[in-house]
Amino acid sequence: MADLPIPFSRPMSLALRDGRKTQTRRYLNPQPRVDDQGNLIVGKWNYGQTIGDRGSTVANFKSSSFRKRLRIASPGDRLWVREEHYRFGHWVPIEGELTRGGRQKWAFVADSDEVLYDPPARFRRSRHLSDFATPFWHKRNARFMFRRHSRITLLVTDVRVQHLQDIDEADAAAEGTQEPTLRDLGDDLAQAAWSERQVYSRLWNHLHGAGAWDLNPWVSATTFTVALKNIDQVSR
Repeated sequence: MADLPIPFSRPMSLALRDGRKTQTRRYLNPQPRVDDQGNLIVGKWNYGQTIGDRGSTVANFKSSSFRKRLRIASPGDRLWVREEHYRFGHWVPIEGELTRGGRQKWAFVADSDEVLYDPPARFRRSRHLSDFATPFWHKRNARFMFRRHSRITLLVTDVRVQHLQDIDEADAAAEGTQEPTLRDLGDDLAQAAWSERQVYSRLWNHLHGAGAWDLNPWVSATTFTVALKNIDQVSR
């Protein structure tokens, strides 16, 4: 059993906190393929697992290397949520380091260990070009959140490998497709007569780009319970 980080957008982290989301689907990279016998193949590795209509549970695969190769969780794992947040600090140039384009690299330096999860009245979205040294509140991407600052922990109960469009109505609802999520995303609410799957397809396209649903990629479908605590306060 492992402790792993997992990023969520702000609308999805709000859905977790509100109890509207108990599943998440993540694009598999690399994408598997299926041979003539229905066995799942990743690269040159054949895992000898026949995939049914709605996917297969991770526990059914013969080798744990399958999970590691595709970087997916297993039942019993704990996932600490990385979310958009705000830190008070300033920027400094990284001496002697340049980007591939030849520009100066910069590092954010926190001047306080305080973390805000809702936007303060005034904040900066990135480094200020002419005033980078003055401490100020800055919006920070989810990938920059430290484990100690995480406030949501997911306890994994099931993982399936399936095509995206194999999702059913109940699972689509568990993805947080309810009206508040769409409002958080800035979407209109004209889809009131849509099914849960239709709403989820709209949500997937919003998060991954127009036409992403139609590509019907292989995904990991992870089911979990939510603990509104830091991972180090949650027992297994």
